[in-house]
Amino acid sequence: MELNLITVPKPSSVLSQPSPKNPNHPNNLSSPEIPHSLLYASVSVRKRKSQEYNKTPSVIHPQMILLGLLTLALGVFGLPLRHSNGSGEGLREKTGQAVVELVLGAGWYEFDFGVAGSVPTTSYHFVTTAQMALRVTDAFYAGDQFEVYDNGVLIGTTSSVPAVDTNYTPLPDAAWGSVGWSSFLEYLEPGEHLISFKVVASPHSSGDAFIRVDFGRIPY
Repeated sequence: MELNLITVPKPSSVLSQPSPKNPNHPNNLSSPEIPHSLLYASVSVRKRKSQEYNKTPSVIHPQMILLGLLTLALGVFGLPLRHSNGSGEGLREKTGQAVVELVLGAGWYEFDFGVAGSVPTTSYHFVTTAQMALRVTDAFYAGDQFEVYDNGVLIGTTSSVPAVDTNYTPLPDAAWGSVGWSSFLEYLEPGEHLISFKVVASPHSSGDAFIRVDFGRIPY
């Protein structure tokens, strides 16, 4: 008897051989070659971006030096620092007094005050390029009176009126147009201004008054 031996290939060797009849066979598919130029360009771009993110300036700009000197001066000489608090009363000095950035021609601004001899906790800052009319008037119950300061210098005193409890209005325009409430008018020259007050008379120990700054001449 004659025996014929048949060798059966291992599964791995079968899978490793490409199939000439099936071009879609996994072993007949090969990844496309990426040109070396594209690989080099991709590596170069990544390297440049990495260098850009990590690089630090080797030159100190003059603006940075100026900012540093200004910060030092504020700390050493005690110059007032002003901060916006987003409530309309935008600035606050080291004295603790709130400073409102007053908008020219925007109408009346109300402030409150206490007893005679006290200083209201709010002052008003603005910059003008033309002559402006500053107006101050008492309101509500009559009889209050104020000294008016510009950049810390006394520029005048509101009119003196008797304290009459029957004289009452919450409207600044009505109070301004009447001799029954204390008022004040002054024309300010162009420049930077900080208006503050000191209470001269306060028969009710507290109250509210108004200030505004307008363009042009105001009848008084």
